[in-house]
Amino acid sequence: MDYSSWMRDLAEEIGPRPIYDISLVGSHNSASFSIDIKFGIGEFSPVPAFLGFFFARWSKCHSHDLYEQLKRGVRYIDLRVCRSHIDSELRTEHTVYGEKLEPLLNQIKRFLDEHPKELIILYAHKFRSGFDSLEDHTAFLTLLKAAFPDHNTIFASQSEFDLPFSELKKRGRKVMLLYGNEEVVRNQQSGMNLLSPDESQFDAWYNQTSVKGLEAAINKGKPFIDPSRRKITVCQSVLSPKPLLTVIGGVFSILRFLLCNMISFNFYPQNLQMMARGANAYARKLITTKNDRVNVLLLDDVANYEMLIGNVINRNKPPLPYHEVDEKI
Repeated sequence: MDYSSWMRDLAEEIGPRPIYDISLVGSHNSASFSIDIKFGIGEFSPVPAFLGFFFARWSKCHSHDLYEQLKRGVRYIDLRVCRSHIDSELRTEHTVYGEKLEPLLNQIKRFLDEHPKELIILYAHKFRSGFDSLEDHTAFLTLLKAAFPDHNTIFASQSEFDLPFSELKKRGRKVMLLYGNEEVVRNQQSGMNLLSPDESQFDAWYNQTSVKGLEAAINKGKPFIDPSRRKITVCQSVLSPKPLLTVIGGVFSILRFLLCNMISFNFYPQNLQMMARGANAYARKLITTKNDRVNVLLLDDVANYEMLIGNVINRNKPPLPYHEVDEKI
């Protein structure tokens, strides 16, 4: 299926609704596809540099770049921002550093230029290294302006947050930029439309290591669409690896390499994409059996799960009969 223009295709169904009443697919730590040990390990990392080989595989949540994720239907980008203490470049990170931010932002711009009827949520946050003052944010904001020279037109303002999708598109809006520093948002000196995560988003990180624990946490937290909340509601269907799991998984990966792949060791997770199988299978069951609707379903390795993406998008259509999902993804 082609989900590159699904918002355009469902304009009649989603047009009257604000963004927090539309079901979207999001990618967790979206730019981590670019994580590479060659860029180094962040100074904020609890992992010693000499163990980087073992842990780098647990930092990569996706195998497709941002452009491809968006083409496959993702409409919520979770962008971690930092300045490398090694080369002072603005980069993404997930314990290990990833690609520079400029080419990452250009991928988003390319998609929006090709698909002007779509709208994405860009959540820029973390700022775990090299962002100690308002001045430190200036370089990143300048980079955003350069990547999106038409930002005054395409970025929605806080005052437009409650507008229906159709009105946002009528005004030429393509991006809702959630900026993860409230001081910068309140300062209003950036010359850009920045949305406050505190005012605009409900986002809970459950930090679960098993599907059973994740299911219990989501059932308790109920991160589902609630128009009265008037906030983007993020349902994080992702798992966290246990520290011992990362070491054992690394050992199995080494054995697999030494044995020339004669034994796969696929019975034991060796990276985040393997862990995503269980979380995404649960997410699909959640989407197809619950009467509650998700707003943003945040996933790992999302671009490899076309059927799950379709399940989320289809929740924006008139209600269909629900059914249990037994087949594996």
